[in-house]
Amino acid sequence: MRRALKHFLTSTLVGRYLLMPYRLRIAFAHILPIMAQAVTWTLRRRELSNFTYPIHTRNKRYLAFLVAQMFDVREETVFGYIEELDQDEELRKHVRSIVAQSPARYTTDVEHGAGKRYVYYVLARVCRPQVVVEAGTDKGYGTCVLARALRRNDEEGFPGRVYSVDLSSEAGLLVQGEFTRYATLIQADVERYLAEFEGQIDFFIHDTIAVERIEQAEYDLLITKLAPSGIVYSSWHETTALMKFARTTKRHYLVFKDEPVSHWYPGSSIGLAYPVMKPR
Repeated sequence: MRRALKHFLTSTLVGRYLLMPYRLRIAFAHILPIMAQAVTWTLRRRELSNFTYPIHTRNKRYLAFLVAQMFDVREETVFGYIEELDQDEELRKHVRSIVAQSPARYTTDVEHGAGKRYVYYVLARVCRPQVVVEAGTDKGYGTCVLARALRRNDEEGFPGRVYSVDLSSEAGLLVQGEFTRYATLIQADVERYLAEFEGQIDFFIHDTIAVERIEQAEYDLLITKLAPSGIVYSSWHETTALMKFARTTKRHYLVFKDEPVSHWYPGSSIGLAYPVMKPR
């Protein structure tokens, strides 16, 4: 009887319609938890964009394994850098202090996780770049994360600096005090800045908007500016621009997906273009 009923439901037009409530329940089982997280986020959090969030421990392990494979370093070394960022109380205190005194306190979270910026940090710690260019500053949390990595690199004998470029005069709220020792804010159009840039870039971060034309224009300029060992990060796997750049410059290309904890946001699909190299 059960077999006949199953055959009827799965093999007839009438069965297809009778199964619709069951299929809808399957879909809702996935959607409703996300809706609940969205409501909680709306009530408890403040951010409007460029979200901060913790990521799953397993996701941190994936990241550590990935970067270890990319640059032929020990997985535990990379995971140690992730823990180093997690335990950075000085960074947390700095963010809390600046936000508490700013009008942006109504649209900025202070209890957060690094999210996609874990990738910034471990790449900066493993590759020890001398020159980092960050396209897109927003409030400057990512810039501060990079500055912390560069400070630790400097203490180990590998100095570096991040130049964070944004058109907005209000960008970079968090980049103050100690963090300006390793970070410079630049109000400019990224394309113009790259066209006029002298020297070589070791680490380029694209974190503006996911528009193929704009991203491609940046990479076209970057071809002659990027160091032979240089790496490129894009927050937006939605375009194919970085994949084309990797092909043109004979770099490897891969994607890392972060997994937010207790957040409606599905996470960032991060594109990476990198050469085969050993860190300094």
